[in-house]
Amino acid sequence: MTFQQLNTYLLNKPHVTYDYPFDEKVRVYRIAEKMFALTSEETPLTVNLKCDPIYALKLRSLYEGVIAGYHMNKKAKALSKVGLTYGKMHQ
Repeated sequence: MTFQQLNTYLLNKPHVTYDYPFDEKVRVYRIAEKMFALTSEETPLTVNLKCDPIYALKLRSLYEGVIAGYHMNKKAKALSKVGLTYGKMHQ
């Protein structure tokens, strides 16, 4: 998955907007002004996702490419190395 594919996927969700509150590289996706994902065009492509803490733990146990997000609440965020997990998670 490329950055553009991820961007299209996220923006196709209802009521999604994005902005750059931290710097010009880190894109934050929001619904009703609440952040749910952040990513950048840097390689390797990663995405921080906000999710239920129990679900985040389950995802980390199932997929090697899902780890605790950098600089985030480790219980409520999951960082996915997109290339490692995308195919497995959509099967």
